[in-house]
Amino acid sequence: MSLIEFWGGASLDVDLQMVGSSAVPVKGKSYSNPCRLLEIYGNSNVHNKSNRGSAILERYKDDIQFTFLPKIPGVTVRFGADIYHPPFLWCDCSPAVIATNFTYSTNAIYRILSNLAEEELLPERAIDHILDDACLLLAAAYKCDRHFTIKNINNNINMFMIAKIIETLLGKSIYDSEHQEPNRTRMALNVSLEMVEEHASLQVTQQMGLALGKGIAFLEQHTGTASLSKHALSRTEEISYKYTERKIVLDDRDILLDKVKDANEIGRKISMCAILDDTAETVDDLLWMQQLMVKYPRFHVNLLVNIAQISINFASHMIDAVLRCRTFRDLAVRLGTQLTTTKTYCPLISLQSNLLDDSARKAIEAADFIFIKGLNFFETCQLPEKDVFHSFVVYGPVSRAYTGLPDLSGVFVYLPAGVAGYRHSRDTSRLTTLLSIRKALQEVS
Repeated sequence: MSLIEFWGGASLDVDLQMVGSSAVPVKGKSYSNPCRLLEIYGNSNVHNKSNRGSAILERYKDDIQFTFLPKIPGVTVRFGADIYHPPFLWCDCSPAVIATNFTYSTNAIYRILSNLAEEELLPERAIDHILDDACLLLAAAYKCDRHFTIKNINNNINMFMIAKIIETLLGKSIYDSEHQEPNRTRMALNVSLEMVEEHASLQVTQQMGLALGKGIAFLEQHTGTASLSKHALSRTEEISYKYTERKIVLDDRDILLDKVKDANEIGRKISMCAILDDTAETVDDLLWMQQLMVKYPRFHVNLLVNIAQISINFASHMIDAVLRCRTFRDLAVRLGTQLTTTKTYCPLISLQSNLLDDSARKAIEAADFIFIKGLNFFETCQLPEKDVFHSFVVYGPVSRAYTGLPDLSGVFVYLPAGVAGYRHSRDTSRLTTLLSIRKALQEVS
């Protein structure tokens, strides 16, 4: 057992072995000691072996908060008491949940460093020391200004801080926090475009299900410097196709299809703003959107795409490659008519509803309804002012808590304007989950 004080009044006797055994992997990767950040945060003597980390900390100690918190041009990014960042601030969490968050952070740091080692951008033998340096800087950032940061961030901003710290340690030439994992995502995009031709003949609802499954197949994790193995490709297809065959737990795909069909039949244009997630799954999401545009000429899609390449997310520079693919020739000829794109800037792993820039807000306001892909986006980008469809697979403790569903549940859910996908409460026993909201909507209808 180890006593960890996260901030005044929030401490926990941590069984490191037990916490480590329940740590959540990050896109399939786990560090050998997922409690490393907890150890460093709770015991300043642990990290003294890292002279480089201590030197960097000395350099940034007077400005560490400003250095490692996000800045978005045209957007006021504020932190503090009662400034809510969805789905929850860390000060709302129990110490046990904070401990779990720390293990996720350790695994996230390891995933980035191990990916860099696989691409021979970093010696594998250096991973442990650099991970300690990153944990040291992250712990210092958490503690600055009397623990202001750790109390007032959310998971989304924490992931930004991790990326920014690794960029600071290694330099932009090795790791660019605004152009992350370029080789991995490029290969994932190419492989997905090669695979997509055989998906083109599927029914539109099957394509939607396939794109849903791709979100947890983690194709990008298998695309390092080498070509994708037959086993990895087969495994990706096996996981993805499960969601074309099995019943999706919350399934409102027909509502989306009827919206588009009904508008087309009465001769009315209907527009959807699409917020996209990981690169591989986006290819299949674009496939079903293309099929609907071909069938319904009055259906318009505006892709809200990030100019920053964060994690393995689809970004604006990938659109040209998609439109050059022969499977997407019907999409390419509609560019500028039924298909438009709006570029936004967000340095976070998922768009956050309180941190949208002006271009994103205008695109959302102009649309008849919104399609939001991805688990993280469900948690951080609730838009109750619009009709919204969320599509993701439940995975991990936060997802389970806010949806009320078990891991691997498929979700393609419709939320009419005026209804959010969850209602946050500092008392976790009083959270209003997606499942309960969906049941209430069904009772009303």
